[in-house]
Order: sequence, then C-alpha cells, then structure tokens
Amino acid sequence: MKVEIKNIQQIIQDKKRPNLALIEEEKKLTNENYVFLQKKLVSAENEVEQAKLILSELKKVIKEIYKDASKKAAITKLYNAISGRASEDKLRLETYVVQNYLEKILDYANLHFINQLSNNRYRFELAGEGNNRRMDHGLDINIYDNETGAARSADTLSGGETFIAALSIALALSEVVQNTANGVQVEALFIDEGFGSLDQETLQKAMQALEQIGENRLVGVISHVEEMKATIGQQIIINKMGDGRSNIKSVIK
Repeated sequence: MKVEIKNIQQIIQDKKRPNLALIEEEKKLTNENYVFLQKKLVSAENEVEQAKLILSELKKVIKEIYKDASKKAAITKLYNAISGRASEDKLRLETYVVQNYLEKILDYANLHFINQLSNNRYRFELAGEGNNRRMDHGLDINIYDNETGAARSADTLSGGETFIAALSIALALSEVVQNTANGVQVEALFIDEGFGSLDQETLQKAMQALEQIGENRLVGVISHVEEMKATIGQQIIINKMGDGRSNIKSVIK
C-alpha cells in the first residue's frame, strides 16, 4: 500500500492542484448548455414535423391546382369549340346547328320550288363567308344564276325575285320541319302580300306550288291580286265600309 501511495505521489508531484471551483463552474455551464441544446433539438424536431405537415398540405393543394387546371383547360377547349374559336371557319355551335338545318331547307327548296318558280334559273347556296366578312357568319345565302354561271348574294335580287326566293324558303321550311323526326306538324301556313310583284307566268307557278303544299295542310294567302281572287276557291273577303268598320264575308267557289 505504501508503495502504491509513493508511486502516486511521484506521478502527481509535478502536477498543480486543480481548481475545483472553476471545474465546478465549467461543469455547471456545460450542463446548462446541454439542456439548452436539448431544448433547441426538440424545437427543431417539432419544426421539422410541422414543415412535413405543411409540405403534405402543399402537395395536396398543388394536386388540386393541377386538377383545376386540367378542368379549366377542358372547359376552355369546350368554350372555344362552342364559340367557334377552335375551328378554321370560326362557326359558333348554334350557328353550326342552324346551318345544318338551313342546308336541308335550301336543298329542299332547290329540289321542289326555286327552280320551278325561276324557270330553272336560280339555285340556293350557302355563302362561303359572311357578306360583310364578320366573324359570326355561316347563314348567308347566295343565289347561283345559271344564266351567268356565277353565284351572287341574295341581296342583289329584284323585288319579285326576292319574293320568289323567300316563298321557296318558307315553303321548304314548313316541309322540312314537318318531315323531321318528331317534327312539329305544320297544319297551317299563311303568306302575306307580295304576289303583286310577280309576272303572270311566275304567279301561276307560285299558285301551283301553294296548291301542292295545300294538299296536306291549310294554306292561307293574304293578297289584293285579282288573278288570285279568281283562282282561290275558298275566300274570306274583307271590305272597308269607310267609317272605321269592315264587312267580312265568306265565299266558296
């Protein structure tokens, strides 16, 4: 034991006595720093968890944004198609649908009426572009003239020719509507004045067309033309009495 003590004394004889108070202070500071760092670590871990939750929510939001963007793109594409912005001819959807029916009406008018009433001179065509070059076109009607071999706007027709064209389209419209699947039954058709602008031959052809239409429905004509008065079998004649009153009588020939 003495030997061991002596050895220890030899080892520490050149050593200074440690400052226990200083060591104690350093230990205290170290412990406090450790506690501080532990708190910082816990706080950092909490912030990491919070960041993970935020990231997860952001991913969900971004996913929804992509879904909304996809929906918006689809809606925009549909809107462009409906508004005509997606097609080269710039036709809106409603114009395209009406154009489809108008083509059927013009085809029927060409086949049954306009050729007959114009001595095979005219034929209806849809104009390739609007007469005033507007964006919303597709329903303008041209007249192909067999005498000139060219098409021109229906606006260039004379008064009598315009009436013939309008009558042909009106008669064709009533037939196409009635012949369409689930179409409305057109039981009566009334045509106002305009026959006075026709020459005798065209007037006779117009009357023949009306008689043809009148085989399956009532056709009423409002006119002052004497030739028509002499031709129509059933008439309602209205005579003015001059004092604000009129006399009405029915005539069957």
